[in-house]
Amino acid sequence: MCFEVGDIIVVRGTIFKESNMYDTHFFGRPVLIVGNNDLFFYYLTMTSQSRFSSNKHQYYYKGLNNSKARFTGFIDCEHIYKRQIDIYPVLEKLDNKTLNDLLNGFVTYQEAIKKDEYYDDIQGIVKQYIR
Repeated sequence: MCFEVGDIIVVRGTIFKESNMYDTHFFGRPVLIVGNNDLFFYYLTMTSQSRFSSNKHQYYYKGLNNSKARFTGFIDCEHIYKRQIDIYPVLEKLDNKTLNDLLNGFVTYQEAIKKDEYYDDIQGIVKQYIR
């Protein structure tokens, strides 16, 4: 497998679920891997801008526990994206505590507030990483 849950990679060409708009970031957007199988990987998008006004539980802030993180910002826990496996360089890996905190918040959001269409595909994988 090219990468694992907790890896941060950069992808280009995401079409955002809530707006149906194409991501125009020229160099791509950092994303967090939350699951994979033999054919696909699943990810959450990252942004530097808070969207707390729309739903404060939707976004998890990454960087508090890892001050040396190259990528910090807000991780969208509402929308899960799926893409065919390809080769992407892993740019960073979340430390265990940050990953555990994030996945707990992600599972809570998906199960109690709003479940994404791909959550059932990765639920078992994600729960293996939670302590």
